Amino acid sequence: MSRPFYDGQTTLAVVKAGDGVERLDFVTTTSSRCYAPVALGIWVANWEFGCEALGIHGRTTVLPPPAGLSGDLDGRPHYGATWTRG
Repeated sequence: MSRPFYDGQTTLAVVKAGDGVERLDFVTTTSSRCYAPVALGIWVANWEFGCEALGIHGRTTVLPPPAGLSGDLDGRPHYGATWTRG
């Protein structure tokens, strides 16, 4: 009997790239109204600290959800924040 694939990550980064990483959309994969924002904040903070350490300049903002990402907690990935290079 095969088992379904399970990935326990609660936050993912959706990369929009050209010649290099230009934009990351951070999304949560859980509908928890408590845990999801905390996990998202930890991911974004770690990303920003890593970029700063490598001398990569960018900023994190909250934008309207991109196409294909939900703004509602309905079982689909939920948009949280966007990091853009520059």
